[in-house]
Amino acid sequence: MAGSALPNASLLAAIERLKAATAKLPLSTPEGSNEGIVWRNFSLKPQNITGAIFETIDQAFTRCFSRIPGSNADPLDNILRGSCGMDIVIQFFEECARSPKLDSGASHLTELKVGQLTDLVYARIKSLPQDPQDKPLKKRRHGDSRRHKSVRATKALGAKQGGANSSSDSDFSPHSGASGSESGETSSESEGDDAQPDDNLNMSEVQRHKRKRQKTINSMGSTGGVEDKQSHVNPSTNSIICVGRKRGRSAIVREWAFAHHNKPEASFYPNTNRPAWAYKCKYCPSVHHFPRTQEDVSKEKISATNLAGHLKSCEKLPTQYKLTVKQRTNRHAETLTLAQASLGEMFKSANPRPGPIVITPLAFRSVLIQGVVRDNYPLTFGEGRGMRQVFAMVSPNLDLPVHSTMRKDLNKLYEVLSDVFGKS
Repeated sequence: MAGSALPNASLLAAIERLKAATAKLPLSTPEGSNEGIVWRNFSLKPQNITGAIFETIDQAFTRCFSRIPGSNADPLDNILRGSCGMDIVIQFFEECARSPKLDSGASHLTELKVGQLTDLVYARIKSLPQDPQDKPLKKRRHGDSRRHKSVRATKALGAKQGGANSSSDSDFSPHSGASGSESGETSSESEGDDAQPDDNLNMSEVQRHKRKRQKTINSMGSTGGVEDKQSHVNPSTNSIICVGRKRGRSAIVREWAFAHHNKPEASFYPNTNRPAWAYKCKYCPSVHHFPRTQEDVSKEKISATNLAGHLKSCEKLPTQYKLTVKQRTNRHAETLTLAQASLGEMFKSANPRPGPIVITPLAFRSVLIQGVVRDNYPLTFGEGRGMRQVFAMVSPNLDLPVHSTMRKDLNKLYEVLSDVFGKS
């Protein structure tokens, strides 16, 4: 049966993954030769093959990359570099993928072979010593840009340039222009040359303290009380906002905790009668109190630790609302905007159907791989954000498998169908 005019996109994608894996082979991988078994089996041209093209592919793959019973040969030894190694194998698969002799059924089987070969390449990479990483060469700095040792400034910035300070004489090494002042010369030229290095030193100290203060401000996220201590700090740092991760529960856990408690009610602590916000669990009589300092509720000032801790131990919390299910749902699903939510309301039925039956992950994966094969979808069907959002909304308990899991399921489906059609 003649194949389609266009090559199978899924097969070409699998070949690209094989290329990426081959590019990671270390230099310690031996190179192939034109007398090796890989060259002899994969140097064929699809147009010169007589009969079914997949039979030739299967025979070449079995001879080179399958473990033969009774033989001590390791298939990993045939993963070789160079034009007589994996390069000729990839070229052979690319020519077969574009050949009209390869029908859709043989294309799927060839994709399986390419996937198995990709796994062998990664196994080969792990079995060989890795290439040594070249250390980056340090750039030589010129004498003009060499940084001097930091010297603690003991003088005020506006003080006179007087004699040397005894506390810093042992650490300070003057520039070449400072020799005039040390020898006691009183000429105006020597005094000018001596004052310039000190001014440069003071300016470098100011810049160094400025950078240090800037780092401190960035780490603290606030500039309060800093400008009073050092007047040389740039006032523009007032606009810096710390955007680091907040301490406490993550955003997903906080959302989950607040969603399963009723809206807060103005109340009082049972023992002290202080104003408090009362959060009541939706599934049991448990109530948690938080300090109330204003009439409006600011969730940012309310800790969700106690609420989340209660939900983890609440026996009446439905299974589908457990934390693990909520985290898996929010990992891929996105919050709908107002326009998306209003559009979704149009698809709601006036008479809603009852909820779906409980489906085990194994049964879901079995049905999913059959649908992917039947409709000729790629094995990366479950990795797209759109499909994950749809399935997270329809059934949060089910997690779409990635392409490596789909490949394993495809192998199992192939074995089952081989047994069924082989017996018939």
